[in-house]
Amino acid sequence: KTTGDAVNDIKKLTKIDPHNSVDVFFAAHSHQYADGVVNGIPVLQAGFQGKGYSEVTGTLNAKTKDFDKQGLKALVKPVYSLADDPGSTFKNDQTFYTITDIINSANSRVAPIINTSVGSVEGGKTISNDLSATKESAAAYVVVDAQRNVANKEGHKTDIAVTSNDSIRSAMNVDGAGKVTLGTLYDMQPYGNSQPIVEMTGQDII
Repeated sequence: KTTGDAVNDIKKLTKIDPHNSVDVFFAAHSHQYADGVVNGIPVLQAGFQGKGYSEVTGTLNAKTKDFDKQGLKALVKPVYSLADDPGSTFKNDQTFYTITDIINSANSRVAPIINTSVGSVEGGKTISNDLSATKESAAAYVVVDAQRNVANKEGHKTDIAVTSNDSIRSAMNVDGAGKVTLGTLYDMQPYGNSQPIVEMTGQDII
């Protein structure tokens, strides 16, 4: 079942203009999965963190200058690793090697920085960023604990810290020795997020 802002937008659009010419709706930014049809319009969002992609094919009618609704196919498809899809032929494409060279060059230049060890995980196991039924993750707990501790070390009396799951882009991965590198932290939170400290009541938070 497809719900959310994208669905509401399409319903408003249909009410304003029942004969609109929208053929497909690409939802985004909420990091959700959508692969449905609302009022005859396909709604697509390929999840988050490169786990899928939207594929749309159709035939453009030269007379109406619009897509043939009957021939329009819109799907969200998963992205497989080479281990998941060992029969893949993408390595036959020269573009793969060109892109790989660019990535390898960048990785070699930043290696001295991102491979710097900044800590370790007790037990030496990766801390998952997979969401629970209540939309929480173990990696998010690490992030908010760190935010609160840093704020308190700087002299602020903070009780809790809150973060958006969307801002955490990977698990807290560890190397073979259980060490966490600076690169891992960049993977987890690649943005220059600010950290406001505010005073709120319990009702404000609710």
